[in-house]
Amino acid sequence: MPFFGQLTRWSVNHSRIELHFAADCFPSPDVPLPGAFDVIAASLSNHDEVISILRSTTSQEPRLAGVPLGVEPGGYTIDFEFEGPLVLRGGSVMVRESVFDAGDYGTLFRRFTAYVDDLRNDSTATSALLTEIEKLCIDQLQRTKAKAANHDPGTTARTLYEHQTSFILRLLELRKKRV
Repeated sequence: MPFFGQLTRWSVNHSRIELHFAADCFPSPDVPLPGAFDVIAASLSNHDEVISILRSTTSQEPRLAGVPLGVEPGGYTIDFEFEGPLVLRGGSVMVRESVFDAGDYGTLFRRFTAYVDDLRNDSTATSALLTEIEKLCIDQLQRTKAKAANHDPGTTARTLYEHQTSFILRLLELRKKRV
């Protein structure tokens, strides 16, 4: 069952390990994947190894995206984006669709808020850069006009300065067209 999401939490109760995965987007009728699902594994032959991998994986921020769940001989495999696979061997493994809970919505909200903040910061930086470019163009335009005025009409130098002036004016017009 392919699924793109994040391991948002996990717990251990004696020999039972429960993993909760949530999608990277809000569940909707347009998204054919479940919004969340749980993996419940009991009596695994590699229980301690699984716990060790889970501790190292979930100690990193953001928690790594998983692509569960593949069946292989001897167990189930959960592939993490930046880590090796987590193989659940032996015992019993149950996978069930789940629902988004308050923690999942909170995580999505924080992720989307950070994304919007990044976009706003990028937009502000780009706008500041465009303003600096505009200032440079205006300065260059003034110098080019002054140089053109020192040459007689029809001369090669005057024609070149007039072409540069026209080009700079076109650049400045592009700035006015921005949304």
